[in-house]
Amino acid sequence: MTPTRYSSTPPLQDRLGTLGERARALAERLGPLSDPLSPAFGAVSAAAVGALSLVDPARLSRSGRHWYRAASAAFGGFAVAATIDRDGTALVPARAFAGVAAAGAVYALADASEDWDRRLSGALSSRGVRHPRRWMAAGAAALMVVSYLGDRALDSSAGQGEEDDAGAPLERDVDPALSSLVEALLRAGGGEDAELLLDQLGRARELVWDGGAFSTVAEFEVPQDVVRVVPHSQEFPVRGRWFAPGGEELELVLRIEDGRLAYVAVDLVGESELPIDELIDAWPAPADVELLRDAPDGRTRL
Repeated sequence: MTPTRYSSTPPLQDRLGTLGERARALAERLGPLSDPLSPAFGAVSAAAVGALSLVDPARLSRSGRHWYRAASAAFGGFAVAATIDRDGTALVPARAFAGVAAAGAVYALADASEDWDRRLSGALSSRGVRHPRRWMAAGAAALMVVSYLGDRALDSSAGQGEEDDAGAPLERDVDPALSSLVEALLRAGGGEDAELLLDQLGRARELVWDGGAFSTVAEFEVPQDVVRVVPHSQEFPVRGRWFAPGGEELELVLRIEDGRLAYVAVDLVGESELPIDELIDAWPAPADVELLRDAPDGRTRL
């Protein structure tokens, strides 16, 4: 019987996972230098481009030109990798592959790049420009700074747009169906507080998200000059119960904050296989809702 042989080589998935962890650890150690929007990245990139442009590859020895090309390729790969997969979400970060590919491309195109460099330097010299390489270095560094500032500006604009979309709800008149439902709760409660809250409801605005799509939580915006109720933070002692089309029992709760109407929320009574937002797509009519008032011995049906 032939004995079973076990390979000591780790599976490919493990090796890839280890490579990914090492790449992420390296990115963490580099810190701001791996963030293309950080001032450190902008300064180092501009300095690197300027320093490389100061060197005249035509005057280098064969060995020196090899190291010059290697340095250019390394910087090109690093600059590209810093802009790819910044969150490191891939098993093996995509930035590692992009960086290697970019470095290879820079090295492969070195002859054409150095030929263009020689032509530009010669053109400046023929026009009487002294120290052309210094001007070339200054121009390359300035272009890198402009590119960096442009990326920051674009990122800031995009971030502001996302913040505006996510952080600024629409404000509109309270949905009539919702207003009728809240009014039914308040009138069932009775008393001075209920009257004050009814007045607030008449002056309230509804805050809506996601373009006004129906939500099982509805927020109110109430003017600051309204008469507030006490206690300032409470759940109104009357709730509403009804059944969703699928048979699930739901409960509507009215929340008071800082003495003003804050929001209403739909809670699930019992369990359901579906999220609560998928159980209903509209507010029920008051006639379909059973009202329950909190009492010392439990909730009392009205």
